[in-house]
Amino acid sequence: MDGICNHPDFHTTVNVCRIEDTLSYDVEIRIRCISCGMPFRFKGLPHGISVTKPMLSIFGNEASLPIEPMYDVPKEKWEAMH
Repeated sequence: MDGICNHPDFHTTVNVCRIEDTLSYDVEIRIRCISCGMPFRFKGLPHGISVTKPMLSIFGNEASLPIEPMYDVPKEKWEAMH
């Protein structure tokens, strides 16, 4: 623990990327403390790049998660998910 800030509020950046070469999608997530600016790192995922598996950046402060449209779910069900 850094002993200076108890990190009461967070700023989250979420980017959805369309990867044209593979016709796939990826969401990138970063989190930092609003009060002191300290970035947070994700735990439990491997570091690297993949279009099929969740991965972390080299410092662990950005999670990259493959996503896909829910083509197999009927429209009335995904409309109810809102």
